[in-house]
Amino acid sequence: MAAIKQISESRKLKEVRTMKSDLFIRQAEIEEKAGLSYFDSLIAASALAVDGALFSDDSAFDRVQGLKRIPLG
Repeated sequence: MAAIKQISESRKLKEVRTMKSDLFIRQAEIEEKAGLSYFDSLIAASALAVDGALFSDDSAFDRVQGLKRIPLG
């Protein structure tokens, strides 16, 4: 988490809160359509709720329509 915070701060990204019922509806849709785990689909739904971008080296996120994966390396 410290590394993610450092990367976020270096790129001047802001933290936001996204927990609401619509998030869990989208999470379930992503889990079913993209075949992601519960937690990965929750992360994807959260990213889509904010700006559609996600820092990750996990290529499974590429299966989520509308999500832009930004590699960490």
